[in-house]
Amino acid sequence: MPTPTGAVSRRAAAEVALAVLDQGMAADAAMVPYFSEMTEAKDRALTRRLVHDLMRDWPMTDGLLRQLLSQPLKRRDRTVFFILAIAIAELRLARVPPHAVVHSAVEATRLVKSPHLAKLVNAVLRRFMREREQLESELKGIDACRFGYPNWLISRLREDWPAEWADILEAGNAPPPLTLRSNARYWPRAQALEALQAQGIEAVAMDGLPDAVRCEHRVAIRDLPHFQEGALSVQDASAQ
Repeated sequence: MPTPTGAVSRRAAAEVALAVLDQGMAADAAMVPYFSEMTEAKDRALTRRLVHDLMRDWPMTDGLLRQLLSQPLKRRDRTVFFILAIAIAELRLARVPPHAVVHSAVEATRLVKSPHLAKLVNAVLRRFMREREQLESELKGIDACRFGYPNWLISRLREDWPAEWADILEAGNAPPPLTLRSNARYWPRAQALEALQAQGIEAVAMDGLPDAVRCEHRVAIRDLPHFQEGALSVQDASAQ
């Protein structure tokens, strides 16, 4: 029988997470063998997004999952632990309907040949949905869970910037600005700014970078003027 949409990507994301967090592999390297088997670009994109979302939320997700499991899973079931972690990170972000997340996690558990744990996966995720507020509140006093950074880094920042460490971590978690590069072969940067303003997109030139433009608010890439013709491209200021 065909698996539900997303189950294959969730299994792959869990196995990549295991390789990264348990074995110290780089995420991009760990994804290679799975991407070579995926024929659909959307499956590869979903796998990458799931892995990155988990990594950003790992301390809190790990803490929540340890609260939810009455006893640790056996070492041979470590992939199922990460299937649960992927699902909890998804539920916290709320991009996908909760029932779809739970269903795909259960199917991913079957894909890794652990059908005996399918009921456990279902029960753990449904408990999280019921008790989320209480579970999260119990962890927010832990700096690693609150900020999403490892304890060793938080400790170093506390030592070096005792008054500013929390602000530094908050700034690191803030969404980055959308920075564009104006194609000088297509038009001058000033003309690019005029075109953006004409479409109601607030943008400013960035000092020291002749082609850089920073949008003051997030905007859909499809709404950028002449994007398809190559007049503008997305590129961080550091790369420019």
